Amino acid sequence: MLSGMDLDLVLVRAFAETAERLHFGRAAEHLGISQQALSKRVARLETLLPYVCSSVRAASG
Repeated sequence: MLSGMDLDLVLVRAFAETAERLHFGRAAEHLGISQQALSKRVARLETLLPYVCSSVRAASG
């Protein structure tokens, strides 16, 4: 846990793949999930770590 928040490695992996590929569709394909599922995971992580994730979302937008 991170300061009482539910930080899940699945969320971190979703973020990392999106950041690496700078494209939600390609990251989702690599993870074997839908783009919608990936977006939900990244959005959940954004609620936990808003500053870090917003820069990746802007770059991959």
